[in-house]
This record gives sequence, C-alpha cells and structure tokens, in this order.
Amino acid sequence: MYLHLLLVLLLVVSSNIIIIIYHYFHLYQHQYFPL
Repeated sequence: MYLHLLLVLLLVVSSNIIIIIYHYFHLYQHQYFPL
C-alpha cells in the first residue's frame, strides 16, 4: 500500500521536475535566441 503511494508520489515529482526543466530551457532559449 505504502509502496504504491510512494511510486505515485515519485511519478508526480519526476513529472514536475521535467516540466520545470522544460520551462527553464524554454526561457533560456528565448533569452539568448529571441525570435
């Protein structure tokens, strides 16, 4: 039971980290290569 909860939490955290990294990369690109 706790293992399932931990797995779900890990999935949510990893997806949030990926989204944050993607947004930072997008901002970085727009800052240095304006379109």
